[in-house]
Amino acid sequence: MRVVTAGVFDLFHYGHVKLLERCNAISDGKGVTVLLNTDEFVTEYKKKPAFPYKHRKKILESSTYVVQVLKNTRYGFRKQMQKLAPCILVVGTDWVKKDYYKQMEMTPEDLEYLGIELVYVPYTEGISTSSIKKGIENGDL
Repeated sequence: MRVVTAGVFDLFHYGHVKLLERCNAISDGKGVTVLLNTDEFVTEYKKKPAFPYKHRKKILESSTYVVQVLKNTRYGFRKQMQKLAPCILVVGTDWVKKDYYKQMEMTPEDLEYLGIELVYVPYTEGISTSSIKKGIENGDL
């Protein structure tokens, strides 16, 4: 069963590890394909990542849960989903109240047509890239 997740994965931390671990469990230990958002894509909706794409990719590739890392661009998500044909797209519950579909330029109907189930996994509370950056800026870390 092919499992895919997508994201920035900047300042790789325990929450990222938990997400990948959960993806791996859903895949019955076969690992996860990560669609890694490019620097340009991230800068469109957030601040520029602390680490450039090539560094974030290398870090993800070192995870035992990750089978491959592919580029994710603002308008490339749909093509990647069609090409990869995953069974499951995994997203953290922090996206439940945000418009994940809009950001990825897809609809629930698109996923249904492609036979992809969207699965939300628990967000790891108490850690985030934003909180790490804020802690560094405030001198707390």
